[in-house]
Amino acid sequence: MPVRFMEYESLFYQRLMASDPSVSWRKLPLVLPVLFYNGSKRWSVATDLGSSLGDLDPSEETYRPRLRYRLVDEAAYPLEKLEALDSPVAELFRIERCKEWPDVFARLPHLRRSIPASEASLRRAFVTWLQKVILPRFGLPLEDVSADLTLEEFETMLAENIDRWNRKIWEEGRQEGNAEVVLDLLRFKFGPLEPELEDRVRSASTDLLLGWSKRTLTAESLQDVFRD
Repeated sequence: MPVRFMEYESLFYQRLMASDPSVSWRKLPLVLPVLFYNGSKRWSVATDLGSSLGDLDPSEETYRPRLRYRLVDEAAYPLEKLEALDSPVAELFRIERCKEWPDVFARLPHLRRSIPASEASLRRAFVTWLQKVILPRFGLPLEDVSADLTLEEFETMLAENIDRWNRKIWEEGRQEGNAEVVLDLLRFKFGPLEPELEDRVRSASTDLLLGWSKRTLTAESLQDVFRD
């Protein structure tokens, strides 16, 4: 990452100077690189390019590069500290760390209250982030979600769909579990399976899976199991 930031800064300065060749750039503007990190593990990469180099001879030390970047590591902020802050940034950090989507829903009133009604563009940005980043993370269906919702409308939409989505997720999980049971039975009796056959089982209906599991007990071959 320090090397990538060095490349970004260099390309920025080159483009800046090329944008107006008639201007004599006696002093270039400062670039402050900032890295936002939302991974579950703590960031462990060096934040200074110079520290990535090995030991140098004292006569070479003056040439050690000093490029630094500012790290904002979401996981480094204790949840108790975030809870005490009335800030949309704190709410973003908390929502990013939610493990279950009902936890996201529980944070929405706090998020809504932390953004003044006058900050319309910021509210729209948060709705877009929730729709395109957070909901897909939990496998929630988006086909019936309007792309033009206010933050209040988004919260209402979640409240109205929470039972339906929970039921859908549970049913899909049950079907997936049934498919894995059938695959385990088939592998135990007939050995390794072709990828195409595994895909067929995983995409099958519950009724088909039940029929195949019964046939596996008495079938002499895979053809006997899938004779229909």
